[in-house]
Amino acid sequence: MTTEAATTETTTPEVDSERPLLIAMALMVSLGTAAMYLIVG
Repeated sequence: MTTEAATTETTTPEVDSERPLLIAMALMVSLGTAAMYLIVG
């Protein structure tokens, strides 16, 4: 049984706890790139 199948079939608390962190990191990266475009442009 692969990890992909395990994550898709059953949702573990670890995945649920890591998801907000991933979303926050993605938002910070997108905001950082937008700020760079505003500063450079």
